[in-house]
Amino acid sequence: MEVIDFVASQSHFGDHLAPVWWALPPETRGDFYACTRHVAKHLTALGIEPRLGAPREPGSPLLFAGYHDYTEAHPTRPLAYLEHGTGQSYIGAHVERHPSYPGGTQRERIGLFLVPNEQSAAKERALYPNARIEVVGCPRLDEFPALVRPSGGLVVAVAFHWDWRGCPETRWAFPDWSKRILHELRDDPEVTLLGSGHPRAWHQLARFYDREGIETVPDANEVLRRADVLVCDNSSLMFEAQACGLGVVALNARWYRPDVEHGLRFWSRCPRPSLWPTDEPGALARAVRYVADPARRFEQMADVSDLYPAFSRGVSAKMAREALLAWLRGMG
Repeated sequence: MEVIDFVASQSHFGDHLAPVWWALPPETRGDFYACTRHVAKHLTALGIEPRLGAPREPGSPLLFAGYHDYTEAHPTRPLAYLEHGTGQSYIGAHVERHPSYPGGTQRERIGLFLVPNEQSAAKERALYPNARIEVVGCPRLDEFPALVRPSGGLVVAVAFHWDWRGCPETRWAFPDWSKRILHELRDDPEVTLLGSGHPRAWHQLARFYDREGIETVPDANEVLRRADVLVCDNSSLMFEAQACGLGVVALNARWYRPDVEHGLRFWSRCPRPSLWPTDEPGALARAVRYVADPARRFEQMADVSDLYPAFSRGVSAKMAREALLAWLRGMG
């Protein structure tokens, strides 16, 4: 059987791809390309020996997890895509059909879509009816059971998206909430505060966290392992946290439009509480304690049971492996 190569240009792409890599039979693993030295170091820490560079030469079928990596692949390579998010897209904006999001254009070369849920699958089927589309859940969550695990204290992680100005809702809420985070969480003696965020914003966020005495936690898996509550603006990590038994508080920015419905985070599936920067002082601290309650955390976990279906929990990487191997056999 032919081998399959992997590629990651961002560390969080590697986090999603690595469980699938290890689930594959060793004889089917080809090269794992790391597009930067930073990603190569990250993959090495995961036990993978990467090949530095991008897959620009002809070669084996390729699995990727982000649109940039699609553009770097040689045009003769068969391509498979592992969705690294929950399925968020932005309807009614100029990014509606952006190739980074489910149902986006310019991805005709993809022969296999590995997606977390039926919502994502429906978007891909509508645009790519000739591709194989398999619902496999989220391989990165295989190590995290659907279980509320109180830490014994009140461990709160804050995380922010990067400030991409594709539309108002793709931007971050950091300018509206950074001071509130300090006053209502960092300075609370009952709270152990962790600072995380999107890799594309990490340089700026890490400087802020370091300056303000907040422990930096760039690894989203560590957030899921340690925190009781996640406070976040816009990220698939919000829904992953709910699925893993954390309480989630959603932070809105002044520029988010409450009358624009994109679905999921905006607004049909938005985690509750969902706070605005105009809410009264103390609202953030109260919301954190509200969702820290185990009963509320169980409710939030149930809210996302369709986004990470039960049949995939703990076996998502194996399901992705079987879909990949069937796809490879089909080429023969």
